[in-house]
Amino acid sequence: MAGTNLNHALDYLKAGYSVIPVGPDKKPLFSWKEFQDRKATEDEAAGWYSRNPGANVGIVTGRISGITVLDFDSQAAVDYFLENSKGETPCSDTPRGMHAIYAYEEGTRNTVKVNGLDIDVRSDGGYIVAPPSINAEGKPYRWLVSILDMPPAPLPAFLKKFFLYNREQVSHIPSSPIQSQYFVEGRRDEDLFHLANCLIKGGAQPDYVRQVLEMLASSCNPPFPEREIEAKIKSALDRAARRERNIAEEIRQWVLVTTGHFTVTDSHRELDLVTSSHKHAANVAFRRLSEGPNPLIERYGSKRGCYRLIENDVEIIDYLHAPVNEFDIDLPLLLSGQLKLYPGNVGIFAGAKSSGKTAIAFDLIKRNQGRHEVVYMNSEMHDTEMRTRLELHGDIRLTDWRFKAIRRGHDWADLITEEKKIFIIDYMENVDGDAWRIGAEIKKIHDKLKEGVAIIFLQKKSGEDLARGGQYTLDKARFYVALDKGKAKIIDAKAFRGENPNGKTLSFKIVQGTKIMPQGAWA
Repeated sequence: MAGTNLNHALDYLKAGYSVIPVGPDKKPLFSWKEFQDRKATEDEAAGWYSRNPGANVGIVTGRISGITVLDFDSQAAVDYFLENSKGETPCSDTPRGMHAIYAYEEGTRNTVKVNGLDIDVRSDGGYIVAPPSINAEGKPYRWLVSILDMPPAPLPAFLKKFFLYNREQVSHIPSSPIQSQYFVEGRRDEDLFHLANCLIKGGAQPDYVRQVLEMLASSCNPPFPEREIEAKIKSALDRAARRERNIAEEIRQWVLVTTGHFTVTDSHRELDLVTSSHKHAANVAFRRLSEGPNPLIERYGSKRGCYRLIENDVEIIDYLHAPVNEFDIDLPLLLSGQLKLYPGNVGIFAGAKSSGKTAIAFDLIKRNQGRHEVVYMNSEMHDTEMRTRLELHGDIRLTDWRFKAIRRGHDWADLITEEKKIFIIDYMENVDGDAWRIGAEIKKIHDKLKEGVAIIFLQKKSGEDLARGGQYTLDKARFYVALDKGKAKIIDAKAFRGENPNGKTLSFKIVQGTKIMPQGAWA
């Protein structure tokens, strides 16, 4: 293996490409920044593969190797490429898709998920894994047309229009008032460090963080010196190392939203407790929660370390004074003919990317803004983008919209009140990367509702029924609808009209980004 990959690395070097050794996890085996500016010698390459016989081969992209690479990371992205490409440039099969190698294009930068497609760009500051490498699952990289047999072609127009980052063009695009508040002189350091800290805390690798910060550095006003980026990453890593976790409180919160019986080992896995000290702290926390005059949990069955939550908190149901009617709401996608909502209920739409979550949210607002006060919380859009989306609705003037729009990406329950309102959350993201925390956030919202209802939009993977957060997102939902592109499915309905609609599906179209048009009926 060592000789085989060394020989390939030397072949790439001789052809003019900068190479580095990478592991099965696609990560470089050492700091490789200098090889973005110079090519390794043959002796250096021989030393790498002598010390790391199982190393794969990486090729540094950008000016140093004269290439810009498009990484097509799904079958849909590959199909898009094949439909438009004439096959005039080197390409390789990857375990997840395809690489297309083009001649270096001045101004391209490393980018992920460009234009909403599963396509990444690798240019200056990036690298790719090259054949005949094999990933951690044993899946190979194979040349369809080798860079040793065909020179890279210029980046074609059908790709350039999506991926070319031209600094001169960008400098002439006026910034919106909101955009100009960030990454500007006086707060560039703070904003870049905050971003680095969030990425590191979320589990991103330093090389990934470095590429993201390098892209943003050139867009700052004025541009932030790239040589100072390493200091931001180091500071974020140092803070992560110093950060102490309150394991006892994490265990307590996890227990409160976990249904049925559970084990200490379950908590280790779901809370990502990997160190021996964290696991010991978790074990102590479980023991303390099960002891004392008012224990929170008790042992379950004969299996060691297995518990259940003692649910002795009660909420008195005042059925004599309860409202007798449903909550008056007109749901999109013909759902009002299938489902019922009552005051205090939570409804959930779990949507895949580009399935139309925001379009459905705006349709929900438009249908109900004359019935109740609507509070819309959005985690992504600023004012200019929201205005643009609203102006697409040709059947209602911008001045006729009646709802309160709030930018909010966390602590949504703080804004829930007892009044008779419709609270819409578009969308609730995975809280701190922990699936169980989404269930905790939904429970907080449910507990604060009284006369109103909350409609929550969640993100899910295409083709799956449940959102990120899985079973934790089901507990408090009176209805739960999964959205894929052009298809809706009722996963769970606690109150319904006629026969139980669980499992029913409906096809629909979204026209011009605004009109939700069912195709047929629920069946």
